[in-house]
Amino acid sequence: MSDLAQQQRQFLAYMRNPSGPLPEGANPRAMNIYADLVYRNIAGFLNQAFPVCTQVCEEHAWEALIRTFIAQNPSQTPYFLGIAEEFVQFLLSHPASLAELPAYITELAHYEWVELALDITDIPQPPGATQAANPWHTHWQLSPLAWCLAYQYPVHLIGPNNPNPAPNPSAFVVYRNRAQEVKFIALTPACALWLQTITPQTTPHQALNQTLNSPLTPEIEAQTRALLTNWIELGILVPVEVCGYI
Repeated sequence: MSDLAQQQRQFLAYMRNPSGPLPEGANPRAMNIYADLVYRNIAGFLNQAFPVCTQVCEEHAWEALIRTFIAQNPSQTPYFLGIAEEFVQFLLSHPASLAELPAYITELAHYEWVELALDITDIPQPPGATQAANPWHTHWQLSPLAWCLAYQYPVHLIGPNNPNPAPNPSAFVVYRNRAQEVKFIALTPACALWLQTITPQTTPHQALNQTLNSPLTPEIEAQTRALLTNWIELGILVPVEVCGYI
């Protein structure tokens, strides 16, 4: 390795982790200014991407987490959304770095990232569905702008006024509507499983029969028909031809 390449590696290593050794012959004041700029730039991205995480974590613990992320994560992207996604992956793969943070922090960060990803994605909005003669037996597909999620904590309720929720398994569908707004609907575990089972090959009626632990009664059918209609009207479910299956 050339002397120049070695110096560059030492420079970058210090930018990531200013608690390490200074590059030989470097000006300490200048190096600390550069390292601080790197931290502030990435921390600014992450604070914008994860505002609720920022609010519910102790300031010193959140700052320490970001510094650990910068020091240990070999970032592969300069893009805002890409950095946020790498941060979520870092949380998932480095549980030891989360000791001083709330137990739900990884789930909350993932939920906030999903909202951000849906908000800025360039995936076009699927056209609205025409009125199906029998939506119960029509083939549908989960919209590419709708994600079905499940967590061990009620992430949608966490905030500065509720920073210590008890574990409570929760499921949601998070989606972007035709007004380009990101919304969510809380689901029961059974409804979440049903929604995920509706595929281009499986009609809502077939999916419900697959996921029920008991016979499909008239009462259950009436309730689920209303849910199905709502999902279609909101664009959560779209005709399969929209996604290229037919």
